[in-house]
Amino acid sequence: MNTNHANNRGEDRNDILTRYLNGTCTEKERALVEQWYNLKASEESGLPDSIDFKKLKQEMWKNIDKPEGVMRQLKYKLAGIAAAVILLFALSITLLNHGVFNGNKPEAWVKIKASEGKVIKVDLPDGSKVWLNAGSTLAYLPSFGKDNRTVQLTDGEAYFDVAHNELKPFVVLTGNLKTQVLGTLFNIRAATEMKRITVTVLRGKVAVSKTGAAPLFLLPDQQAEFNKETGRIDKTNVTAANMTGWIAGKFRFHNEELEVITSELQRRYNVTVIFKTDELRSIRFNAGFNADDRLSDVLNDLAKTGNIKYKIHANQVTISPATK
Repeated sequence: MNTNHANNRGEDRNDILTRYLNGTCTEKERALVEQWYNLKASEESGLPDSIDFKKLKQEMWKNIDKPEGVMRQLKYKLAGIAAAVILLFALSITLLNHGVFNGNKPEAWVKIKASEGKVIKVDLPDGSKVWLNAGSTLAYLPSFGKDNRTVQLTDGEAYFDVAHNELKPFVVLTGNLKTQVLGTLFNIRAATEMKRITVTVLRGKVAVSKTGAAPLFLLPDQQAEFNKETGRIDKTNVTAANMTGWIAGKFRFHNEELEVITSELQRRYNVTVIFKTDELRSIRFNAGFNADDRLSDVLNDLAKTGNIKYKIHANQVTISPATK
């Protein structure tokens, strides 16, 4: 047997199916592939809901042989050939529907990170706009806006002005939390050092859901707070405009936990905050500062409450209980 010739035939088979999936095959090739597919579809109830991708890749071609005689021997070989083709077809369509397949190669996420102390604006391909707070990271696929409108906020805080598209919902993934909209204004705070993720709506309607749970719907001036430890989601009424002052360098906190305030300080001033006790994290403050204020001045204002004291060493801030 001529091994090189056999390998070439395998490549030809792969090329035919690749051309079919990207719409560049001939009419004869298209008819052959669809004949295989239609026969298999008529024999079974339909495609499986879930697919073992690794197993399918391994078994994709093992039943296809002698392609040059397949038209002549079609009635005898259809079962084996169709099984292999349906696997490739199901795999390709499933990956395309999830927006993670481009041609023959998985897409790599495009990542954008705002440097410490800087707020940046990101213009997405669909016309949506995102403002990333200092130290925050956003990721999206190269096919964004075509096959999907899904982004990941892996760390930090972002303000979204989403272009309206009823046919393609805009989805933000933050760990186990999914936020889905058609077109609206909302803010997500998802810093890794914080125990909670918050989603706040300024305009429109937002659906927030954790893995395996029904969505929670938010309207303007409503906020969803997701507890990472317990998995609980609570909805409260807020003044949403107070959540987005960071875009203009104006930070305002009303009855906010110290953990949230220091998270902003870490990103704004490129420091690490250490709490001597966990109880300090949940102390609530009414406070505010501007981006050009000195860190020591901000901490002095917080310490005036009498509940805390601080120490700055290099780029580390240590928060301790105030001495009596």
